[in-house]
Amino acid sequence: MNDQQNDLEAIHQSIRERYPMYIVNQGFEHWLLDRTGADLTALDRYFRLLDDYGYLSGDGTLAADYADMPGPSEVTGDIERRLAGLPPTTLEMLGRASVEGERFRVEPLAMPGGGLHQAEALLQPAVTAGVIACDRGSSDLSPLKHRYRFLPMRTRKMVYDRLSEAQRADYHASLVDSLSMELERADDPGARDMISGMISEHNKSVTRPDPPPEKE
Repeated sequence: MNDQQNDLEAIHQSIRERYPMYIVNQGFEHWLLDRTGADLTALDRYFRLLDDYGYLSGDGTLAADYADMPGPSEVTGDIERRLAGLPPTTLEMLGRASVEGERFRVEPLAMPGGGLHQAEALLQPAVTAGVIACDRGSSDLSPLKHRYRFLPMRTRKMVYDRLSEAQRADYHASLVDSLSMELERADDPGARDMISGMISEHNKSVTRPDPPPEKE
């Protein structure tokens, strides 16, 4: 067995260890070899990115366009290019969504008079650009059904970092209002505790610091 075959076997074993249900795809394994040289640290970065971008799911299902994924050093530039092509209204909606976290719901984004349909429509360009996607990992056990996730998750931080302090405070306050309504509807004690904890956490970003003492 030559060196390339040994490396491919190492890559195959690494994939199977992470994804036991993985169906062999030799093209994918050669693609990984070209980019990582079978280095375990590089492989780990690529596996995390593939999952983060949604190209490789937890059950080992591989998306056909996995080769479109940028390398680890190209992710920031890739996200910036995708965000740059979005309309301002969509970017504003993403800013509102970013305060909830890497996964978010549509309900807190609905504006007065617009409703969920308008919010979904404003998010659609972001779906098309590939910076958010429907979240297939939402837990049915959670009282809050997160509909979307940032793609990759680093996108959330980049969007959130663009917000001014005033925007962050305003968006966190709006989210607290939404969570408070969820709390009123929740009956399960565990769900109430979880939502109450989220409200407390987001309130930290709403509270303004005390003003400095007046000079005598």
